[in-house]
This record gives sequence, C-alpha cells and structure tokens, in this order.
Amino acid sequence: MTKITIILLLLLTISVFCQAQADKIVGFYYAIGVETKEESQVEIYKNADGTYSGKIVWMKNPFDKNGKPKTDKKHPNKYWHNHSVIGMDVLQNFEYDEKKNCWNGRGYNPGNGKTYKSKITFETETRLKLR
Repeated sequence: MTKITIILLLLLTISVFCQAQADKIVGFYYAIGVETKEESQVEIYKNADGTYSGKIVWMKNPFDKNGKPKTDKKHPNKYWHNHSVIGMDVLQNFEYDEKKNCWNGRGYNPGNGKTYKSKITFETETRLKLR
C-alpha cells in the first residue's frame, strides 16, 4: 500500500510540475511586428480547453493618420476590417510539448494577413521567440 501511495504522489508531483512549466508562458509580452514594425503588447492566456492564445492588448500607435482606430484589412475575418485590432487574437491554440519544452500552435501575421504553424520557446526567462 505504501508503494502505491508513493507512486501516486510522485505521478501527481510530475503532473503539477509539467502544468507549471506549461503555464509559464501566461503573461504580457512586448512585440514588434516584422513587416509592420508596429509596437504592441500581447497578452498570452490559458483557454478553458487547456490551450494558450494571445491577443493584442496595447499598441504604441493605435490610431491611423485620420485619428481612427487601426484595423486589419488583410485579416480573413472581415470583422477586423472595421474594428480596432486591439483585442485581436494573434496566437491561437498553442499546446505545450514537454519533451521539447515549447508551445506549438497557430500564429497570425498582421503584416500579410496569413496564419502560420508556429512554435514558441523562451530565449531568456522573460523573452519569447516565435517561429
């Protein structure tokens, strides 16, 4: 009985550690668009299904030359053609791969309006790398 209890406790500890590693990505990150050179902040959050997504929550220059909120005319969802890009998900359905210590999912590029298979890793304790 003691061996079973120890094994169950060990499995629970490993599971909690892996979940803590996966949740490490949750937070706010400063971003600069590759094509657009737009400076923004992205919030990465955990979804109810256990995956991770990221949305634009701040932009250095949120308005166009006419003083209207910037929109995304290239986005496949026409909603964003007429609405501020603040609040738009740019990272979707990222799942943690504990063997490779990375998150895999889909990343939207506002510069060209395309979504790509993407991978996120930590370059440093506070800096992410998106490929």
